[in-house]
Amino acid sequence: MTAWPFHRPRRTRADEELDAAHWAADRSMIDAKQQRARADRIGDSIRETGRRNHFGAAVAAVFRGDHR
Repeated sequence: MTAWPFHRPRRTRADEELDAAHWAADRSMIDAKQQRARADRIGDSIRETGRRNHFGAAVAAVFRGDHR
């Protein structure tokens, strides 16, 4: 019968730092996705307004980042 918990190699400081770097990268990716989703929601509401108002469509483009 195998011992429980299964043997895991000892974690070093480098392992911890690598995990922290991965966690930070994941966090920033999640934050970017949330910001894009928020911009899309704002853009959607402004685009609704933009159907009645061309200025709203221009503002929606700025929020989406398609403006030049």
